[in-house]
Order: sequence, then C-alpha cells, then structure tokens
Amino acid sequence: MRAIAILVVAAAGIVASRHYFDDYFAPLGLFCVGWLIPLGVSELSLSAMQEPLDTLTWLLVTGSTLSYLAGLALVVAIYKRPLHKTVRTSFEEWLDPHRLRVAMVGLLALSVVAYAFEVRIAGGIPILASVEDRTTAYRNFPIPFVHYAVVSAIPASVLAVLHLRLFGRSGWKVPTAVGIVAFVLILSILARQELLLIVVASLMVVAYTSRRPITAMPLLVGTLALLLFFILIGRGRDGTSDFAAQLSGTYLPVWASGLVWPYLYLAVNFTVLQFLTHANLPSTLGAHTLQPILSLTLTRRYFPLPNVEEEFGWFNTFTYLWPLYSDFRLLGALLVPAVYAGFTGWYYLRFRNGPTPSRLLIFTLIAFTTLFLFQSNGFAFAPYYVFAFEFWLGVKYASTRPRAATPE
Repeated sequence: MRAIAILVVAAAGIVASRHYFDDYFAPLGLFCVGWLIPLGVSELSLSAMQEPLDTLTWLLVTGSTLSYLAGLALVVAIYKRPLHKTVRTSFEEWLDPHRLRVAMVGLLALSVVAYAFEVRIAGGIPILASVEDRTTAYRNFPIPFVHYAVVSAIPASVLAVLHLRLFGRSGWKVPTAVGIVAFVLILSILARQELLLIVVASLMVVAYTSRRPITAMPLLVGTLALLLFFILIGRGRDGTSDFAAQLSGTYLPVWASGLVWPYLYLAVNFTVLQFLTHANLPSTLGAHTLQPILSLTLTRRYFPLPNVEEEFGWFNTFTYLWPLYSDFRLLGALLVPAVYAGFTGWYYLRFRNGPTPSRLLIFTLIAFTTLFLFQSNGFAFAPYYVFAFEFWLGVKYASTRPRAATPE
C-alpha cells in the first residue's frame, strides 16, 4: 500500500506541475519522476536484494523530499514575476547557422582527437573489451582532462539537434553527421547515462523549439522507448534478463521478465543507500559534494574517497543522498536538497521569463540531473559543468545578439 500511495502522490505532483507551469519539464514534475516514482517502485520490493527501509533511511528519504519541495516552494514564492504563457521559443534570429555548425564540428573534432589519444594509451575501445574491463577502461585513464574532451561529443550532438530544429531545411547534412558520429562515439565507450543525456536533452530541445505544445503521447512513447533501451542495455551488459533475475532474486511474471533490468535500475538504489549508511565508512567531509571543484583543479587526489563498489559488489549506484550523507551526515542530507531545489527552480524561472539558447541548453543538464536523483548526484558531477561551459561557449560564438552572449 505504501508503494501505491507514493506513486499516487507522484502522479498528482506531475499533474499539478503541468497545470501550474504549463510545462512537462517544470522542476516539480521532474522531481516526481526522478525521485518519487523510483521510490514508489522500490517499495514494491520485488527483489530478494531489497530490504525494508529502516528508520534512518526513511528519515533521509522523507526529510530530503520535504526539503526539496520546500526549496522549490520558496523560490516560486519569492519569484513573483508572472510566467510567460508559452514555453515554446523561436531562436532562429538569435543564432547564425554557419557559426553554429562550426561550433558543433569544433567540439566533435576535439572529441575525436581526444578519443583517438585515449584509445591509443588505454590500448582498446571499451565496447570491445572484456566484460570486466568495459566500465573501467576510461574511468581510470591516467592523464587529466582528456576524458572531458572525449565526452565533448555530447554537447556537439545536442547543438546538432538544435541546428536541425532551427535551420534543418537549409542545412541538415552536417548536423546529422555530427549527431550520428557523436552518438556512436559515446556508445563505443559505454557511457550509458551520457547516452540518456543526449536523448533527454534532444527531446527537450525539440519540445521547447516546437511551434506546437508537446502532448502526453510523445512523452509516453519516449518512456516506452527508454524501457526498451534499458532492456537492451541489460542484455548487452550481462547477457539476459534471466541472469539478472537469478542474480538479484527478482520476482516478475514470465511475460514481464524483460523489465528486470529497468526495475533493478530504479529500485535497488534505495537498498544500497541503506546499506552504505550502516557500513561505517569514514566521513568524506565534503569531497563528494565539492567533486567538480576538486576535479577541475586537480586536487581530488588529496581527498581519497571510499570504494563503494567494493563495499556492495556488483551494484554501485546509491541515490543522490548517499554523497550528501557521506559528506555531511544527516544535516547535509536534510538541508542540501533545498539548495539544489532552489537553484533548479531559480534557473528554470529565469529561463522561462528570459529564454535564450544557452539557458535552454544548460537547463537540459539541470533537468537531466533532477531526473536521475534516484541514482546519483549529478550536481556533483564535473563533466556536466564542462558541458554547460561548452554549451555557453558554442552559443556565444554562434550568437547574432549581444545579449545572448551574456554569461549564464
């Protein structure tokens, strides 16, 4: 019954968000999708890996939820300016198509050169490596900043989608080629979440540049496509859904066996969170939360982090709350979500009332981070800040308006 109650609240929150903001991508709706729905699914307890959440874990989950909602409500209350009636914006007059093509090709060229260098040093391509080495081939690359350049293919692909939306009739070949090459490159390094980032960001670009309002049907089709994507990822990663079901003790009817991987992806993170809170790991004193600063200043080596994968084995995601709890214990898990929500709400309202191409693209990163709160803390993931800078730089270069070049 608890699972049903949480899912009903999540559905009501999505409806309320859509009604109030006239937008499916408003922060409240994103939070319901990225946090409350996975929590409700987790409470179905269909896997033997899962354990009932204890008092501490429920305190973290419930307290952080209320904190996040309070942060959003406070920003909306302070931001008293009325929202524009439409969220659909035409940016054709803001950008020069030739310069936009140069920006996306430049980012892709940077990515390809860095990719070739990384493959040469690492000795192989992750997708062709053994199962044991696939996910570590690029994580453990010893030379700083090279991998940030490799994944520059991601903003290149999203800029390509923006170009196709705005100037597709007058020049579609270059952005189409950029998008395909970028997607294949990211697929080859098995950056699964980054592939999802490309999909979500592209969908948002299409929605916000469409002359017609997006309806529920495309979102439903997109959700079903994501389920298929997760199923295919599971098959490519460890063979079959039967293997995953046997390993995790997940109980699903035969006709729904393909949903084992999506279910585990959504649900087990809360069990991992509970396990880690009782694992007696040392406090990381802010190293998780400040990871972007530490990584971009090459000081991360001075703040060693515990190997969570060694603690829990084959499942290594743990919701966005574990890094906060690891850094600041209960106080951080109860207060920092309000800060994240406040920033998300502020940037969204700023975008809605003063839409620019760079604000749209950067908001896609914030939205994607919100959609994956159930899995990880994207606010503390350095590459997203690199992507935001590359979006801003690309749009600034392609801008035909001085005000569009204002830093975000």
